[in-house]
Amino acid sequence: MPNIQNIKAPVSLIAHGRSGTSLLFKAFAARGDMDCVGEAGNMVFTTWRALEQVSGLTRYGKVENPNVYGRDAGALVRKAFLTIYPSEREHWMMKPIGTPRIMWDFPGNDWDAFATWYWKVFNTSFPQARKFTIIRNPNDVFLSSKKFWGGKDLALWRAQYIMYKIIAHEDAGLRHIMLYDQLVADPEPQMRRMMERIGVPFSDKMMKAFGQLHVPSEGVHVQSDPGGALQEKAAKGFSREDEWGSIEDAEFREEAMAEYAKLRSRALENSGT
Repeated sequence: MPNIQNIKAPVSLIAHGRSGTSLLFKAFAARGDMDCVGEAGNMVFTTWRALEQVSGLTRYGKVENPNVYGRDAGALVRKAFLTIYPSEREHWMMKPIGTPRIMWDFPGNDWDAFATWYWKVFNTSFPQARKFTIIRNPNDVFLSSKKFWGGKDLALWRAQYIMYKIIAHEDAGLRHIMLYDQLVADPEPQMRRMMERIGVPFSDKMMKAFGQLHVPSEGVHVQSDPGGALQEKAAKGFSREDEWGSIEDAEFREEAMAEYAKLRSRALENSGT
């Protein structure tokens, strides 16, 4: 997707899955003048971690100066993207959503320390990135995740909590926090505001994505509107509020809700609402 001129400055969607990330990704892809790469998180963080892990064990040597190490590791990450996704377009967009699997390399469940490492990796690799996020009510994210991915309740809540910690971290440098409920209620003004903040001109072509269902089930990337499903979901604001009462309490649920609430307040303050 990138080239040597723009490799350090991707438009970057940092968020949790099932939060509207596919909708935004398809909106960017619909422009026609921007290359987009999805699910890039493991590629970024595992590539960097690989160099960390061989330090002192191979010809690369033991890295004593962290600034030199960061220069090399960041260059390695960028080279991977330039090799696999070359493009001559002016802009590129990446969607490294979710928590990278490499996080389990870090002992002690110190998620603050992991978030610090996360942003050291990302900001060194892409120092001019235009970063933004989208957040959705955690109950809806949980129910959608449970239906789509399955898994234990604790793991689903923990993943949300860690992602909110990453988003809220002092090193994140996000240009915009998009609220999912505002986006689906009034798409075009929200999209225009977001594009202004990330420094890329708005395109009317982006609105095409709002007439489709995105990743409604595993293996299905886009659906038009079979049986009026889109209209039915839109009438409810794409919320599963009528199912919230069925959610059982689990570890990390309260923590995830609290982190989301802080991020939501921050987004509303920044928008003047």
